[in-house]
Amino acid sequence: MGLALNREKIAQIKRYKKIRKIQRYQRQTKINILAAKFFTYASIPALTACPSVHSVAHNDVNSSFEISSEMKESAVSSFSVERAVKYVADLDGEIFLTELNRQHDAITSKPAGKVRDSYIKSLYGNINYCNLAVIKTMKHSEADYLQPFLAALENPARCQSFIDYVKKTHPDCIRSFENAKTANLKRGDIVILNVARGDADAVTSSGKHTVTFDGKEFISFNSTKKYGVTAQSGDVVDMQKLRKKELNKKVQAMSYSEAMTYLMHLVQRKNKDNNVKTYVPSLNVFARNKAEMAISFDI
Repeated sequence: MGLALNREKIAQIKRYKKIRKIQRYQRQTKINILAAKFFTYASIPALTACPSVHSVAHNDVNSSFEISSEMKESAVSSFSVERAVKYVADLDGEIFLTELNRQHDAITSKPAGKVRDSYIKSLYGNINYCNLAVIKTMKHSEADYLQPFLAALENPARCQSFIDYVKKTHPDCIRSFENAKTANLKRGDIVILNVARGDADAVTSSGKHTVTFDGKEFISFNSTKKYGVTAQSGDVVDMQKLRKKELNKKVQAMSYSEAMTYLMHLVQRKNKDNNVKTYVPSLNVFARNKAEMAISFDI
């Protein structure tokens, strides 16, 4: 009798240890799932010590487990909202540049002349479209947190309107310069150049011309070409700084967990736009998979 009790007690202890082991793996896996979304393109130092995801054999235990709110909180507690905001803003800047290049290439792929002119008119109307092309691309490619800022811009076809609007809403995100070559431009900056109207190559009716700096050269509409940075004067909009400010405004009204969930959703948007396959099972999948915790990531 005593031997049977001891065996039962030992069996209970073993089951308890297995349950604790599964719960520990669940916590580790949940952390890695969150990390996968942020680590697809870059690393966040706070989680570099995360344990590897392990697998547990199906016959280890027959009990099911729910992901508790405490587990969710502990899983995301290693993330910094400030660092994640910067990370997301950088990713969204890349989405914008990708879409801007796609639109630029779509125009230049048309035969020069009536075919191209007709295509441009169908997109932007019969006007100078250098600034409008940039604004329309942002409206199409930017996440929801930047849409209110873009929607409130009046006369988006006018370069000066964009300058005035940014100076009014985010004066710390725009500055003037005398020479673009020495202006310390950053990848993704929107640059509004001062152009003499009498120039033979002038592509402006206002003395302004909007281009985007891709890290090496200017992406230009109206002239619809890419060319090296010139010595012209003008104004530069720091779009990465502007995105961070607008994104911070959005997440300030959220709890920590809500903010991190929202930010990770934005990162997943980047993954989808670039056809990056990242397997991220939902909490419901965790609940019904019981001990089947073999998780893999393609990152």
